[in-house]
Amino acid sequence: MKRLIFTLIVCALMATPVMAGPTFTFTTQAEVMSLAKMTGLMFDGTPYTNDGNAANLLYFTDGTYGNSQYTQTYQVGITATAVGIDGKDGSDPIEYLGIGNTFDVVGYDTFAVTLANDNDDDWYYQLFADDGQTTVLGGFVQLLGSPTYQSTTLTLDIKSITVSGGGGAITTLGIMIGSNIKENKVHTSILVPAPGAILLGSIGVGLVGWLRRRRTL
Repeated sequence: MKRLIFTLIVCALMATPVMAGPTFTFTTQAEVMSLAKMTGLMFDGTPYTNDGNAANLLYFTDGTYGNSQYTQTYQVGITATAVGIDGKDGSDPIEYLGIGNTFDVVGYDTFAVTLANDNDDDWYYQLFADDGQTTVLGGFVQLLGSPTYQSTTLTLDIKSITVSGGGGAITTLGIMIGSNIKENKVHTSILVPAPGAILLGSIGVGLVGWLRRRRTL
């Protein structure tokens, strides 16, 4: 029995991300496909004026994007049209895109998303938290395009964030995607963990808690 418990703990911990506390991430394709283009996001006092056109945000789950030109790295692929603005010097075009939705993040310490750049060109990614009036962004991470099609896991500390303006309550989590080139069509895929990994992670957390309680009896 002890060997079985030990084996389950080891397998579960291997499948569980090493985080300081509970991490919110997308666990179903439906959650990823609930993301929508955001309007009214504020950063450094400047609004991100996305067009909010749902027709410019499409999702694919069959392994390739709409024209089959690009292959998805992960289960859910997002194709979106970014909106161009001038850079700080007024000359360099910047394409950006904010997609997100309202999720229940009570009790979570961290927001994390594993994604891949499935474009020919390099794009930049960052997570954001928003309270309806102010947007807090994580650091931009550059992901290489073809032929690397780089992927990474982005994390944002949402426990310690104090979002000003709306009472400090986070209402929206999402992903900001940007580029400093004139390419405005972005292809990005997002990882949805396998149900088995989620189950093993839950078992690991439960077993560790049970053993701790048992030792205190």
